[in-house]
Amino acid sequence: MHGGSAPALKRRRWFGAALVHAAAVLIGVVVVVLTWGWNDWKIGPIVAIAVFSIGSDLTSVQSGTSKIKFSGVGLGMVLAAALYGGAPAALVGMLTMAVGWFKWREAPHYLRNNLVTALWYPLAGGLFFWGITRLGHIGSSEPAYYFLMLPTFGLALTLNHAGVIGYQSYLDRSPFLPKLRHVIVPILPAELFAACSPRSRCTSLSRPVLSAS
Repeated sequence: MHGGSAPALKRRRWFGAALVHAAAVLIGVVVVVLTWGWNDWKIGPIVAIAVFSIGSDLTSVQSGTSKIKFSGVGLGMVLAAALYGGAPAALVGMLTMAVGWFKWREAPHYLRNNLVTALWYPLAGGLFFWGITRLGHIGSSEPAYYFLMLPTFGLALTLNHAGVIGYQSYLDRSPFLPKLRHVIVPILPAELFAACSPRSRCTSLSRPVLSAS
C-alpha cells in the first residue's frame, strides 16, 4: 500500500509545480505588459546578445558534485536587462533555454522550470535596475549607474540559482538553503570579481540548468 502511494505523491508534486509554473508565467506576462514602456527594443543588439547567450549555453560545463550546468549566459542576461530592459532580457533567456534543450535534452518538467526561471531572473533584474535608475534620475554618465550593476548582479544570481535549486529541492523533498549555499558560496568570489571588472562594466553570471530526468 505504501509502495503504491509513492507514484501518486510524485504525480501530485509535479502537478503542483506545473500550477506554480503556469501562475509564474501568467504573472510575468502581466508584469511585461504593465512595464512595456520601460524597455528599449533595439533588435540588432538584442539579437547579438541572444547569439552570445545561446553559444555560451551550448558550451556550458557540468559541476562534478551536482546535476547543475554552469555557463556565462548570465552575462548576456544582465547586460540585456541593464541596457534594454527586463522584457528583452527575459526573451533572450527563454530563447536560450529553448534552443539549448536541443542539445541538453533535459526532461520536460526541468525544461519548464528552466524557462520560468529564465523568464523571471532577467525580468526582475531589469525591473530593479531600470526602476532605480529612473526613480533616481541616474544616467549612464554617472558612476552610480555602474555601481548599480552589483545589486542587480546579486539579485539575478540569487533568483537564478534559487529557481533551479528550489525546484530540485521540492522534487527531492530536501533542504533548500544548504543546497543553495553549497552552489553559491564556491562561485561567489569569482562572480563578484567579474561583476567589478572595469573591462566588462557588467557581471558575468553562472547559469544553472538541471538536466537530470
